[in-house]
Amino acid sequence: MSLCTTLSFCITFVCLGQSLQFSCSSEPKCTCYYERGMLSVNCSSLNLTHSPNFQQNVRCIYLNNNRLTEIPTDMPQAIVRLDISDNNIRDPKKASLSRYKHLEWLNLERNCLWQKYKEWPSRFFENLSKLDTLLMKDNCSETSYYTIKEMRYSKECFYGLSSLRHIELDGLGGQNFGEAFEANNSIQFLTFTPNNGRCALNSIKSKTFQIFKCLKNLTLVNCNIMFIKKGALSHLNDLVSLDISENQELTLSVLTNITFDLQNSTIQTLFANSLHCNVGLSLLLSINHIKYLRNTSLKELSLGSNRIGIIEHLLTTYLPKSLRYINIDDNPLIFGLYVVEGDFLTNLERLSFNQNERKERRRIGCNFNSNSCDNKGDIRVDETLNRVYRKYQLPPKLKYLSMANRKIYFPLIHKIGLRTNNSLTHLHVQGNLIYDIQGVSGLQHLEYLDLSNNFCFNITKQVFQDMTGLLFLNLSKNLLGKELQRQHKEHVFDHLHNLKILDLSYNSITLLQKDFFASVSNIEHLNLSNNELESVTFDLSAALKLRSIDLSSNKIVMLDSKSMDFLDASREKQLSIQMSNNPLQCTCRSLEFLKWMKVSANKNFVDGEKCTCVFTNGKKIEMRNLANIIWSLERQCASFTTTIVIVTIILLVTIILISFAIVYRYRWKLRYLYYAGKRSYRGYSRILETGREYQFDAFISYAESERAEFIPTILKLEKENNFKFCIHSRDFIIGVNIAENITNAIHNSKRSVCFLSKAFLESEFCIYEAQMARMESIYRGGETTLFVVLVDKDLGVVLPQFLKDVIKEQTYLEYDKQISEEFWNALTQAFIEM
Repeated sequence: MSLCTTLSFCITFVCLGQSLQFSCSSEPKCTCYYERGMLSVNCSSLNLTHSPNFQQNVRCIYLNNNRLTEIPTDMPQAIVRLDISDNNIRDPKKASLSRYKHLEWLNLERNCLWQKYKEWPSRFFENLSKLDTLLMKDNCSETSYYTIKEMRYSKECFYGLSSLRHIELDGLGGQNFGEAFEANNSIQFLTFTPNNGRCALNSIKSKTFQIFKCLKNLTLVNCNIMFIKKGALSHLNDLVSLDISENQELTLSVLTNITFDLQNSTIQTLFANSLHCNVGLSLLLSINHIKYLRNTSLKELSLGSNRIGIIEHLLTTYLPKSLRYINIDDNPLIFGLYVVEGDFLTNLERLSFNQNERKERRRIGCNFNSNSCDNKGDIRVDETLNRVYRKYQLPPKLKYLSMANRKIYFPLIHKIGLRTNNSLTHLHVQGNLIYDIQGVSGLQHLEYLDLSNNFCFNITKQVFQDMTGLLFLNLSKNLLGKELQRQHKEHVFDHLHNLKILDLSYNSITLLQKDFFASVSNIEHLNLSNNELESVTFDLSAALKLRSIDLSSNKIVMLDSKSMDFLDASREKQLSIQMSNNPLQCTCRSLEFLKWMKVSANKNFVDGEKCTCVFTNGKKIEMRNLANIIWSLERQCASFTTTIVIVTIILLVTIILISFAIVYRYRWKLRYLYYAGKRSYRGYSRILETGREYQFDAFISYAESERAEFIPTILKLEKENNFKFCIHSRDFIIGVNIAENITNAIHNSKRSVCFLSKAFLESEFCIYEAQMARMESIYRGGETTLFVVLVDKDLGVVLPQFLKDVIKEQTYLEYDKQISEEFWNALTQAFIEM
């Protein structure tokens, strides 16, 4: 292959937009490339103090944002584009620039040009006859507004620029454009704007722009203009675009003069934003402001940020039929008749009256005497506010309507709709207070609907019944979580068969029914991020076109097998799943879920490396290497089953032992409760009232071996004193369990008397009788029912603890055979006092 062929191939390759490294200057950091078929070099932002040397075939040079102090003189003379903006070229020499006669585009912005002079030099550009575009807005921080106000362009300052069509420059206060430009200039685009420059035009008079006969685009943004005289623009018959925005001393009243001058022009675009201070009374946009535009070919009108509160009735009838776009953003509009006058704008396609959320710079102290609403006695606000329209008429060709962030307050949208002869495809109503939406009609052509950030907590399927062609629906940042999880809300999207994008993020959704998305089978993108979902409970297997689902920032720790099946259905394209910022767990329980994440046959986890999971020890790790995490868990979980079995056995044994200990510790109480419950089941009932009649005065508990010693005397006392004692050998019911007989006898006796002896303590039934008697005391609310008679004195070691407590807490009798008569008298007296 020849060298020429190779070079031709490389040049062609570069022109097609492919990158190819080669050098065309002495500075290796400069980038060489082809632009519009011309060899170009970019040496911007390299901190250069001098221009490098360039190949002679270079045609476009970009030296902006360096430290040059002069216009370079050693560049190729045939260059057509030169950018030396953002340097330090304060006093450029005419000779330095005049050698580049082929220049078509020149940028000198932000160099503090000629700041030490009150007048710019004459004929500085006279050799640049081919120059088409000149950019020289300066924005020098060393120059105050008052200095700019005193500066002026010299006579014939822009002489020789016969081909110049586009110029952007500072609006010096001298306003001598008639002297600075040639009479036969060809300028079509004239821009004064402080974005990167300075402007102090103050007033526009009849001679200000008289020299410009061919102007098509005039930009006067933020030029501190206080007045525009009627007739100042009347000679600009070819004017297509005019922007007078950000001149807050003009006020809306300037529109009368401007529209009067434009009535015979070819104007198509008029921007008049921010003609008032941010703070002040609301204003009236009147017919006089715009009536002269009626017969123009205006297509775009922007009146944003003008404190317009009311639009005069029938004003829309004075707007030109050619209007396609109206912008009245950031105006405190109130409800008026203009809402239903849209049918006059037969060609309007876009209407925007948003309220921007950005914080504006507040300026006070200007234009307080403007046409504010409180000065207009003929504005009939009441009749507009008191009437409710069920059907609204939109301009027939309107496709885009935006009412965002206006804080429109609708506690209930009910039977509100649009007339069907509309073409609306895009509706933006986000950032309002539409919190209960019951029904909207007349939106058959709607494709895009944004209802986000409306504090909406209720929405019905009747809202979407006419929106069968809807493709995009944004319901994010609302309060629909509780409403959407209800069973009947499965059918809220029944009419949206063509929906492709659905955003339900930031809705506090905790659960969605299985068939919630059954109707939106054509859904492609689903956003459920920033909710409170813990799992995927909704079936998406029918959504075969689903391409992405965002589940990030929820409360998902893992997905169960059913949830994984819902997402694993075969689809036309691989499903992208976003699950970052969820508290995912790396445990044996979630091992199958982690394996499912790794196997991506029908799915792809977007930003999977940003996902994190938490191990059982609390360690949090990024899931960049999911395979290693799975391998580690598999090893850990292999012995986990054995550990679970061992721990379970130990736990069961521990529970059994503790249960046995508890039963043994409270065996007497359990026995008593058992027989008490059994007694209640058979019809007995407890009587605690004072004066209860007991069956027995006392239950006598004694050792059988000591029967002969105590029972005869007991029977004698019973007979002599008319007592009724319960003696087991006489009064126990035959055929009843002994333990039950004991419990019933104690319960039916007013007191229980235990004759404690060594033989008594050796008898299991005696001990049982004493325990039951003590439990009966507790059962009767702490009443003393157990009397102890100490037969043997040396029982301290073998005496059970509960009897020790009774002897310690209560008075007892001691039995002494030597003085038995005294004992029986004392016992008799105790029975009498019971």
